[in-house]
Amino acid sequence: MELFNLPKNAKVLIFDIDSTLYTNSEYAHEQIDSQIRHFAYLTGITNEEARKKISEHRKIWAKNNNGKKISLGNLLTNFGITIETSIEWRNHLFNPKDYLTKDENLIRAITKLKEKYYLICVTNNPVEQGKNTLQALGINNLITEIIG
Repeated sequence: MELFNLPKNAKVLIFDIDSTLYTNSEYAHEQIDSQIRHFAYLTGITNEEARKKISEHRKIWAKNNNGKKISLGNLLTNFGITIETSIEWRNHLFNPKDYLTKDENLIRAITKLKEKYYLICVTNNPVEQGKNTLQALGINNLITEIIG
């Protein structure tokens, strides 16, 4: 756990959801790989060929953009997959409940924070997936707002 010093009069806390509010490497991997496998299926290539194609494109993009990373959604636009389509894929290709369970330590911590702060979560996922993730973790009723 990483601790931060908060300003004395803070009223709002904003958390990133995936791999920040909680960690689960299998879930983090599947969020990406399920889309890559679906891309492979739709384009008639193997999963490994799709992974290689995505990896190579990421390297080229990073080289041309000062080492920055590109999201899978933005990367897929280079292959004709719209952001809207990749959002739909994220909503339908995997279910957070298949990977995540209630986290009693997280529930206690967020419950305590809610006593003092307005709590917001942000995610690169669609809002629906963010809600599903928070529900799987058991904190959906503690977070005031989700921004996806």
